Amino acid sequence: MILRTPPPRKRRADSQPPEDINNNNAQSPSSNRELLVYEDLPVPEYSHDHSIPITSDQMLCTYQCRQMVKSEFFDALSSAEKQVHDYQSKFGALNEDLSNAEAERKKFREKFFNAEQELAAAKGREQMLQEQLRKEVDFSQEQLRKQIHSFSELEVKFQKEMDLRKKAESSAAQAEEKASLLEEKLSTLSESIDREKNRLQNELLQMRSESKLSVSRISADLERMECKATNAEKESAMLREQLEELKKRLDEIVMDDHQRPDGIPVTRFTLHSIYALSDDEKLQFEYESGNTNIVVNDYTSQPEISRQVDIFIRKMNSIPAFTSNLTVESFNKRTLS
Repeated sequence: MILRTPPPRKRRADSQPPEDINNNNAQSPSSNRELLVYEDLPVPEYSHDHSIPITSDQMLCTYQCRQMVKSEFFDALSSAEKQVHDYQSKFGALNEDLSNAEAERKKFREKFFNAEQELAAAKGREQMLQEQLRKEVDFSQEQLRKQIHSFSELEVKFQKEMDLRKKAESSAAQAEEKASLLEEKLSTLSESIDREKNRLQNELLQMRSESKLSVSRISADLERMECKATNAEKESAMLREQLEELKKRLDEIVMDDHQRPDGIPVTRFTLHSIYALSDDEKLQFEYESGNTNIVVNDYTSQPEISRQVDIFIRKMNSIPAFTSNLTVESFNKRTLS
């Protein structure tokens, strides 16, 4: 080591003062650096009395060296304190970040719990809506089945009414034929009665002219002829009653066959209820090409009848249901009024 100050008097290593030993042994807790002691090469020392050189075992640090070590120690201490301050700042920032992260975690946990509750509520609402939808679908299917069943029953009733109408048409035709036959029979019977009366009168004249015949025989023949005439008149009255009854039945269903200008055959028939209050309460229908339409008249133009026509004929397309309902209403009006 190069000394820049006058070297002091050397001392032995074992005679070093305690404070120098303490200063040499002092170490920084943060730097962990050892204090090195620079030893000079042994320099011969001469005594005034003797010519033999005296050597020192170890040279100690000078004051300037100790100051340098001390300044290095304080620099290391200040840098260590600065690092400690930086670490404390970082630790505080990390603690703050940790607290913020914990708050965020709690917030997200609350949001997660809320989301789970909302999901459970949504699942409950969805299950309730599905149950309600299933009930509504079942109810709609049941209503549809009922409507289909009612429609099938109405179709069967309509077919029965059509069969009854055809039978009524055939019965009306047969009744017309029978009425014409009865009229012919009545006219024939009337002619025969007239002829019989003429014959009886002629016979009576002949009997009166014949004086040989007995009065009793003439009276018996006359009574017999009168009895025949009475029986013939009774039979004629019965035939007239049957004819009137057939005419009355024919008045209930009147068929009118005609053709349109385009050549399409049209059959018009009139229905007159037996419970009608007047002769104007009648229904007229036209049948053409398999379709039956109602004819508008004063009776069907009434609001109540028109409403039933819209419901049963135009919407439901069921003439039997319309006539049945109208017959029931006419019966109620006639019996309850």
